[in-house]
Amino acid sequence: MANILPKESITSVRRLYASRAITVISLGLILAAALSYLLLLPVYAIVRADLQIDEEEQLSSLPDDTEREKIIRSQTLVRELKTVATTSVPIHELLKDLLDRKPDRVRVESINITRGESGTILMSGPMPSREEINTYRSDLAANPQFQKVTVPFGILAGSEDTSFAITITGSF
Repeated sequence: MANILPKESITSVRRLYASRAITVISLGLILAAALSYLLLLPVYAIVRADLQIDEEEQLSSLPDDTEREKIIRSQTLVRELKTVATTSVPIHELLKDLLDRKPDRVRVESINITRGESGTILMSGPMPSREEINTYRSDLAANPQFQKVTVPFGILAGSEDTSFAITITGSF
């Protein structure tokens, strides 16, 4: 069988059929995409409506500002007091013991606590007399819970300062 068309015509006819095939395939894919979109659109609308209902329920169940502030405050307190509740030596008993041992005229105005293996307690306040502070220091030093009880030398030597500071070291 012989082909009567010239070579250039044959290539142009092949290009024509190839372009028609590409056009038909493209239109078929576009039609499939449009059909998929139309089929999935109601499902999307239903899911979106459910999400909006859930968001509205969550917003209505949120606490007001005062309740939110109480929750935040409670969380902060729990975080801060967690170390107090989980240590082997209850700090409140230790502080009670410290304050029960102080002489009547000694007034403690500030207590700073650093917890740990080598924890420190720094107590300070107005100084009634050197003798009472020294008595308080020696009474605290006799306690086996404390590794070291120190008072700055200037306080015991009679400096002009009218306040005292006692540093207690131990594992608490």
